[in-house]
This record gives sequence, C-alpha cells and structure tokens, in this order.
Amino acid sequence: MVGDDFVDDADRVIGIADLALAVGVQHEVIGKLKDAGLVTVDAGVGGAHIARPLMSITLLDVYQAIEGPDRQLFGFHDNPNPQCPVGRNIHTLLDGELDAAQHALETQLGQTTLARLNGRFDTLTEG
Repeated sequence: MVGDDFVDDADRVIGIADLALAVGVQHEVIGKLKDAGLVTVDAGVGGAHIARPLMSITLLDVYQAIEGPDRQLFGFHDNPNPQCPVGRNIHTLLDGELDAAQHALETQLGQTTLARLNGRFDTLTEG
C-alpha cells in the first residue's frame, strides 16, 4: 500500500490520517519529518509529499529526524549515585560499548535509502 499509494508517485497527495494508518506513524512524527525537510505537508487538505528523491533519503535521515540530536540507544542517568557500586561504574563500563553500537547502527542506517527499501517492498508484494 505504501509503495503504490505514497512512495512511487511523488505528485500524489495522501492524507495525513491515511499515511499514519498505512505506516503506523503519528502526526508528531510527520511534523518531525517535515521539520527535517523529508516531507512537505499541504495546508488545508492535510496531504503529505516526500520532499526529496527517494534515492537521497536514508534511514539515517529518518532516524535522526525522529530521534533528534540527542539520540542514544540507552539513556542512563547522567548523575548516578556515586555511593552505589553500579552507579559509580555504569558509565565507565558501558559508555564505550554503547557509543560503538550507536555508531554501527547509524552507519548501517546511512547505507539504506528509501529507494532501495521501496524496490524491496515492490519485490515482496509482486504476484
């Protein structure tokens, strides 16, 4: 549904409610995608268009738009209790591992374009 009704035809308008239903997103997410320049939203009719060619939008773009600049896999308390042996050592123990995992995630997401996903979607839905 998304491939045929939204992604393939950049000139076609789909209502925000229809888009939310089709891909399970909320209006807040559409707003974040709009703020990042990934979609445009028409006033009045409430339709949305992908703002750039699918080949130029990666999953990293979408992830960054939705999660924002302070994104991280796990959020630990910034000031854990220094009297607690776990709290005292949690950042030293895990921060490097989580930073490496975050980097790997973002690297992988940056290699996947919406055009590639759309092609895979079309293959899955043929027949």
